[in-house]
Amino acid sequence: VREGRVKINGKVAEMGERVKFGDRVTLDGKLVRWEVLALTDSDFEAGEQFTYVKYYKPAGVVCTTDTRIRNNIIDRISHPDRIFPVGRLDKDSTGLILLTSDGRLPNAVLRSGRKHDKMYNVIA
Repeated sequence: VREGRVKINGKVAEMGERVKFGDRVTLDGKLVRWEVLALTDSDFEAGEQFTYVKYYKPAGVVCTTDTRIRNNIIDRISHPDRIFPVGRLDKDSTGLILLTSDGRLPNAVLRSGRKHDKMYNVIA
C-alpha cells in the first residue's frame, strides 16, 4: 500500500482504507481474491458478508468475548458487529490479532486436526 502497488476499484489505495464486499482489489495489476474463503460449514451461504478486523493488541487487553472481564478486547475495539478473536494473545503480550464475525475462519485455523505451526517472536 505504501508503495502505491495496491488499488481498490481502480484507485490507488491509502493506508487504513477499508475494503467492502464487492470491491475489486489489485496488487501490481493482478486481481487479489480477498473475499474467497472455502466454505467449511453448511450453515453459511456463499456470498454471505462477514466482518474481518485486524487489531494490534497492546499489553493489558484480554482476548475474551466476556464483557464482564475488565479491559476485554471486544469493549476495547467497540465494533458494531458481533465479532470474536481468532486465537488469543496473553494479557501481557502485544501483537496482531484477527477478529471476525465469520465462524468458519477460527474453525479452519484453530482445530487441532489442522496441525498449523505457531510462531512466536519473544523479545525480553
